[in-house]
Amino acid sequence: MKYLVLAALSVLLTACGSESDKTTTFLEGSWRSEQTGCVDYDDDFTVFGYAVFSFNGNAVQITGYTFADEDCTQARSKTVSKGTLAVFNDVILASGETVTQIQTTLTSSQETLYLASAVETYNTDEECGFTNWEINVSKDTLACVSTELFKDIAKIEGNQLIFGDEDYLGEDGYPTQLYSDSPWYKQ
Repeated sequence: MKYLVLAALSVLLTACGSESDKTTTFLEGSWRSEQTGCVDYDDDFTVFGYAVFSFNGNAVQITGYTFADEDCTQARSKTVSKGTLAVFNDVILASGETVTQIQTTLTSSQETLYLASAVETYNTDEECGFTNWEINVSKDTLACVSTELFKDIAKIEGNQLIFGDEDYLGEDGYPTQLYSDSPWYKQ
């Protein structure tokens, strides 16, 4: 489960740089995966969550929150990932939509668990190769991400940020269509 959440966040990752790099990009600001509340992350309806991208120039912090209840009140875990963003060319998709190509290099990822039940599950499942998870102790989970370089496309429509659909990649490694079913909302 944790890998699904981390993988989803990582695939959508889009930026992080040094404090001295204050270039403003079209992604500036914070974007939330759900307009309000949280969504079910597993088939058993036991893990719920949402994520927030916070862009500041070429820097981003992606924070993924999971909860043990659908009201998002009982914190289960938090994953904080950072990276560097490169904004490239605008391209026109086969659909006729103009999007911007972006690349993110993931530089760090930390996860913290807040519930004993989550600790037990993570230790039993040897999440990220660890068997010593503890409550309120962060673990470096960067090694659990399948790649550290992510190619994506992005488009802003009103207060929504739409990324590419990773199920449809071109020869250059960029998505060839948008994933409009899951927009991110400007905060």
